[in-house]
Amino acid sequence: MSQSTFDSLLQKYLAGNCTPEEEKIILEWYEKLIDQSDLNLSEAERNTIEARLWASIRTNTTDVEEEVVSEGVSVDPDEQQGRVVPFRRRLGWVAAAIVLVVAAGIAFFYRKGHSGSSPERMVLVPEPDAYAQEVNATLKESRIVLSDSTVILLQPNATLRYPRRFDGATREVYLSGSAFFQVKHDPAKHFIVYTGDQLTTEVLGTSFQIIHHKATDKIEVQVITGKVCVYQQHVQSEEKTGEATARIILTPNKKVVFNAVTHSFVTGLVDEPQPAPQSGDVKAGPEASDNRFVFEDEPLEKVLQVMSKAYNLDITAESEKLGRLHFTGNISKYDLYRQLEIICRSTKCTYEVNGEKIVLRKK
Repeated sequence: MSQSTFDSLLQKYLAGNCTPEEEKIILEWYEKLIDQSDLNLSEAERNTIEARLWASIRTNTTDVEEEVVSEGVSVDPDEQQGRVVPFRRRLGWVAAAIVLVVAAGIAFFYRKGHSGSSPERMVLVPEPDAYAQEVNATLKESRIVLSDSTVILLQPNATLRYPRRFDGATREVYLSGSAFFQVKHDPAKHFIVYTGDQLTTEVLGTSFQIIHHKATDKIEVQVITGKVCVYQQHVQSEEKTGEATARIILTPNKKVVFNAVTHSFVTGLVDEPQPAPQSGDVKAGPEASDNRFVFEDEPLEKVLQVMSKAYNLDITAESEKLGRLHFTGNISKYDLYRQLEIICRSTKCTYEVNGEKIVLRKK
């Protein structure tokens, strides 16, 4: 059957004008699309697609039944409870559900590389079939608590695969999309997140987020607390083997952006750096009163040292002469960049962010 002939047949199916023999061809096409495609879907993935398909069909069937009643079609009350919509009337709904859900399934489980990518980029760290799977098909973040008490906030259109119990030497999960992680500290078992293009994020216990910028094919890892190790694992076989790139260590308020096209890393600062909590569990943040950021005629060099320690960043003056200038002010209720603006206005200088460093320079 030619492509044009099949397209015409699918249009008839959507319109509800197929013969029983033509209906059989369409349904057989659907089975082959899932079972014989080159996507190499696992049984769990097929089941997920199937479940979403029939959930969509049931939803659409209910909607159309209500629409038929609202249009004034009379239904015998004795037949209402057990009424079954004829299969031919459901053809359009079934076809639409197939197209939508199969497309969604492919989007979730498709292995990158079918659009001109090299074979190496198509290889991912293999995902164990025994893993549970969570797909966030909603418009809100989904909260997942793992067996080790790690909390994950899965963002819309993201998929997480994870073991129901962590029994091995490491704690490994697989992420497609974006998520925030609050990892339970366990020095005996590193927590490892595998994402696309063999990017690996490894921690002991910390909070961080992974953001997948699909439009630019970039993956961003931002550290909130603790320390994170990020590297790219070049998988050469079905096992977790192969050489890794140089490991990038991230500390709070720092990030790395991985370009999946050029396989390069760029480090920098997060958009909204937060100060570390004060001792004694005193609340910290832009809206809190933090006496660390109250200065009375202090040398600029000392002011920047305090800020560097609070934000875990390298904030310096370009010269000793500039560092000897004095600053007075309460900047505890402002975010980092607003604090820097106030300091610069007072000392008649300016600042620039250079990678992971912030340097104050004389105007």
